[in-house]
Amino acid sequence: MTFNTDKGKSGIQVVNEKKNRSDGAVTAAVKKGKFEQVNEYNYLGTWVDKTGKYMINATKKEKLVPCMIANTKRIANDNNMGSLAMGARSEMAEVILIPSILYNAEAYPTYSKEEVRKMEQLLGQILS
Repeated sequence: MTFNTDKGKSGIQVVNEKKNRSDGAVTAAVKKGKFEQVNEYNYLGTWVDKTGKYMINATKKEKLVPCMIANTKRIANDNNMGSLAMGARSEMAEVILIPSILYNAEAYPTYSKEEVRKMEQLLGQILS
């Protein structure tokens, strides 16, 4: 078995690090090299950072919202669909955009008020 030690593919991450650690660094090595300690990591489409909170996912997805909205308006515009455009945009938001924003949100057991506010803000941008 070969381990890939390239940065971005493999790494070590400490979540909810205890403050009483002396240096905070964790190291591991295999024949091919050392694993780097990372502050954030994308695992199967879900971002994880050392806080262990959902906020990093909302922040990363916030950057995608303007593009999602623009594509929805481009596809379901009045010229293409006439009076059905608004219904098509609503359907696209329900079927595509909202599940994209909330992807894997159920993996986190609790959310802070700030995280809930951020997700509601993102959904509001899509629906407005």
